[in-house]
Amino acid sequence: MRKVAIAAALLLAASAGCGDREPEVGSAADTAGSPATPPLQETGGTTDGPRAFTYDQRQDFTRSVGDQLAGLDRQIDELASQAKSTGGSVSDRALANIRASRQSVDRSLDRVDNATAENWEEIQRGVGEAVEDLTEAVERAYPK
Repeated sequence: MRKVAIAAALLLAASAGCGDREPEVGSAADTAGSPATPPLQETGGTTDGPRAFTYDQRQDFTRSVGDQLAGLDRQIDELASQAKSTGGSVSDRALANIRASRQSVDRSLDRVDNATAENWEEIQRGVGEAVEDLTEAVERAYPK
């Protein structure tokens, strides 16, 4: 369930986009470079929503996705081990689907390096969708 929440949060952050408004001096968004907690996206007057990454924060976005992928990669390794064990419950087909989804995430992340301010939201959304697809493929592979 936690994996779905992570993927959903990433997808929401990627699809929510960023406002055109400049942060106010001294606001939480103005302190993005500080070691304090990163600012959260505006969510109708609350601060409960996921963080939205701006074009200038694309390295932070890549790092955040990398952290999520590290956890997914551990789960993929675990599933691969289960598949190799005698009578493992994970099919080779499921592992092939997972590996294809993982490669899709890598291709989407490669696009971040060539992103422009104009296509940033589209690229961010594409990465979020690829991570969500990978998360779902991993979850489907686990025995119920």
